[in-house]
Amino acid sequence: LHPLVRAERAVPDAPDPAENVDIVSVPPRMMASIRFSRVLSQARFNAASERLKAWIREAGLRIFGPVEYGYYNDPFEPAFLRWNEVLVLVALPGDFAGSATGS
Repeated sequence: LHPLVRAERAVPDAPDPAENVDIVSVPPRMMASIRFSRVLSQARFNAASERLKAWIREAGLRIFGPVEYGYYNDPFEPAFLRWNEVLVLVALPGDFAGSATGS
C-alpha cells in the first residue's frame, strides 16, 4: 500500500513520514484509474479492478503491470468521506510493444 501525494504538492511539502517510511517522486506515467469510497476491502478492490480493466479494454488501451491501490486519506477520516483509487499503468496499442500483460 502506498499513499498518493498529488503532483501539485512538491515532495518537500508532503507530510512528514513515519519512521521507516520513505517519500519518493515517481516519474510521470500514463495511468488509468477508477475511484471508490469507503474503507478498503478485498471485495471493493476486486470490483473496482474489474470495472477498470473493462473500461481499459473498451477504450482500446493496453495494461502494463499490476493493479495498484492508492489512497488519499488518513486512517481517522470517516469511511463515507474516504477517497480510494485503483490504478494501472496503460499505453496506447503499439506503445511498448511486447511488454503488456494483456490483463
